[in-house]
Amino acid sequence: MINNGGVSLRAQFFETDFDSAETLLNTNFLSHVALIKAFLPALENAKGTIVNVSSVAGLVGTSFRTTYSASKFAISGFSKALRPEVKQKGVKVLMIYPGYIQTGVSKNALVGNKDERLGKTDKNIANGMRVEDCCRDICRGIYLNYSELIVAD
Repeated sequence: MINNGGVSLRAQFFETDFDSAETLLNTNFLSHVALIKAFLPALENAKGTIVNVSSVAGLVGTSFRTTYSASKFAISGFSKALRPEVKQKGVKVLMIYPGYIQTGVSKNALVGNKDERLGKTDKNIANGMRVEDCCRDICRGIYLNYSELIVAD
């Protein structure tokens, strides 16, 4: 199971409305928790792997992404706590921390309220790792039974 759903935010905390914070936590954290909860019995039967995609911003807090970082820290902490619980049932948990990957994450990022988007690609994202290379590294991490993996150029 690969949980890769997410939304970013490009605004300082004092400029961010509460609805945006809820949107980020619901999308980047609680949706993953809900899916894991729903599919855990099947993952146990299959001795499967849960792959949760966070962000390097979930390892190191990033200004102008305060709420985004918090939501990514949340899935990281959840995964670290879940790992020993499900290990006894044969389920593995892999945390992925991508750096800059050439996706639409910045173009679709919220800018302080949940109804506005940034609408452009950040230079760091445009110059980031190709999606295909990121996917290859994630697949390798699954195959090698890693528990955590930073994916970046």
